[in-house]
Amino acid sequence: MKKIRNVFFRADANSKIGSGHIVRCEIIAETIKQKDEKCNIHFLVKELPDVYKEQLKKKGYTIHFLPKQATTEHHVKTLSGFSSSVLVTDSDEQLYYSKRFQLDVKQQVERLVMITFHNNAHFYADVVHNQNIMAPSLIYDCEPHCTKLLGTKYAVLKEKYRIIAAKQKYKQINPSNLTLMITFGGADISDRTSLVYDALQPLQKWISEIIVVIGGLYKNKLSLEKQIDQSSIPTRLYQNTDKMPELMSKCDIALNSGGLTCWEFGCLGVLNIILPHSKREMLSAEYMDKYNYGYTISVKPNKNIKEAIENILKDNFFERIVRLKKAISVDGVDKLVKKILQ
Repeated sequence: MKKIRNVFFRADANSKIGSGHIVRCEIIAETIKQKDEKCNIHFLVKELPDVYKEQLKKKGYTIHFLPKQATTEHHVKTLSGFSSSVLVTDSDEQLYYSKRFQLDVKQQVERLVMITFHNNAHFYADVVHNQNIMAPSLIYDCEPHCTKLLGTKYAVLKEKYRIIAAKQKYKQINPSNLTLMITFGGADISDRTSLVYDALQPLQKWISEIIVVIGGLYKNKLSLEKQIDQSSIPTRLYQNTDKMPELMSKCDIALNSGGLTCWEFGCLGVLNIILPHSKREMLSAEYMDKYNYGYTISVKPNKNIKEAIENILKDNFFERIVRLKKAISVDGVDKLVKKILQ
């Protein structure tokens, strides 16, 4: 088999879908470069905020822009100019799940890898990857040659998380001296950050510190800063910080939206309290709650978030921390990259 010289990632980031797709692909790209520094990394994008454009360019990656209504032909035309290549798709757009797209692209590349949450299609890809904890319980309809990498054994984690997790033992948790983190991704368009921060204020007898991390696409920083100024709970606010692994490892509990963040917190021995926004987040969060990997709180007007968090703080939640940490393999991204470069 030819040595892989070009790896293409198809992903977007915007205020609606957030930055998770791009971040995941960037982690995989970094791992590929560690394994083979001569491999060229390309990103195929429709939408990408400037902050992420600069980030990718700084690392020497090439960005190819697709039209908003990109067709199979647009992808094939770009890919046809490069030999010994792989395409990794990380998108929910229906185009990528069609038979025509998958088969036409496979004529241009050595390998097609699909990062997906959905299982409601037939996969002609060479590799199907879903790191979600519920993935092994789903049925994926694939061609016989397809390799399925499903579940948190294949979690895509940055190297810093893997290093810290390998060294870090379970922390002693003092239920009256907790460090909490609030983080809801790059955009947080429903502003769960402010909502949760407000709900935590009456619970200060349990909380020693709150760490708030917002993404580059967050729009309510000024009003959030006013909330923090008025709070009696010591609070640190970060935006787009490169210190996330270190900050997360110091926490006892994390309030987040689910997805990749759950596996990052989980491998570090931090409890996940998930407040989902999308249907995808809700499905995953409900599974984690049902099987005791974390807790889920529905964000609804008639739901008392403060009361729900208070009940969790009173619960014996340590067993959920242990259960999730044991389920996550810190070398999951290495297993995926091996299949990409194989």
